[in-house]
Amino acid sequence: MYSMSAFATCGTKGGPGYRAANGKCVGWATLARTCGNPPTLRCTAELAQPQAVEAAKSGEQIRGLMDAAHLRAKETVK
Repeated sequence: MYSMSAFATCGTKGGPGYRAANGKCVGWATLARTCGNPPTLRCTAELAQPQAVEAAKSGEQIRGLMDAAHLRAKETVK
């Protein structure tokens, strides 16, 4: 019989400290895409890093720029 949890606390290894709905810790690169802005929108804070909210905001802006570029590229191809 095991008494320890199978999951380590998110954020103990340098990540942003949020757990996604699938049960996995979210990395910095996918924070905005997976969790949203603010990160508590779709994820649970565990050992949340203070920079995580700003990272999610920046990630959301980057995602918007990327989506706009993809739309422009599709319009050019037509």
